[in-house]
Amino acid sequence: MDAFAAPSPPRKVLVVEDEPTLAENIGTYLEAMGHEVRIVGDGSSAIALCGDFAPDLLVFDYSLPDMSGFEALDAMRRRGCHCAGVLITAHPGDRVRYAANARGVLHILYKPFALADLARLVRCVPADRS
Repeated sequence: MDAFAAPSPPRKVLVVEDEPTLAENIGTYLEAMGHEVRIVGDGSSAIALCGDFAPDLLVFDYSLPDMSGFEALDAMRRRGCHCAGVLITAHPGDRVRYAANARGVLHILYKPFALADLARLVRCVPADRS
């Protein structure tokens, strides 16, 4: 089934990815589906943006230039941002899976991944995660 086949309510998605082409592709794809997307390239920017933007979903890279994606997620949650999380990573080890599971991450997508797989996950995210 195509990711566009079953429309979902608009979601606010914060993409935290330091690889510009991947981040832009994710953003463009999700915006085409009607979601509101913000893109940042590091953890500090994600933490600063989370309160004002209040995302429903955080799509975050495991490895960011200034901290790990998990450190950014933990800091955002300490600030009251309790959105769902989808980890994108090229590191499919047990330690990464365990850390994601311990933090309640919705899903892990291993690079490279199909944008349609991410779109299916976005459709599953409840709009109110407070």
